[in-house]
Amino acid sequence: MRQIHKCDGCSKHIKKRQGYRLRIELFACEEVVLDQEDLQQDHHKAIQELCEQLKNADPKKLEEDIYVSYNLNLCKRCRDTFSERIKCKEFI
Repeated sequence: MRQIHKCDGCSKHIKKRQGYRLRIELFACEEVVLDQEDLQQDHHKAIQELCEQLKNADPKKLEEDIYVSYNLNLCKRCRDTFSERIKCKEFI
């Protein structure tokens, strides 16, 4: 495991064994619910329309719309700030 040297929140130098690692995964909702209307639609036509919409799309952007992960190194102060904001549902 690599040593943490700099906080990604404030750029402060972090002493050995005094840092925190934050891992975040942001991904599309996994829940899929099909109803009768979904089952009756023209799937071939829907796939063709989707392919047409996506033919000029940036593959990296499409991938990031589905899944992105972050790995951050934090000092104690930034860790506490981040943790408190999450508890209060202050995500931005």
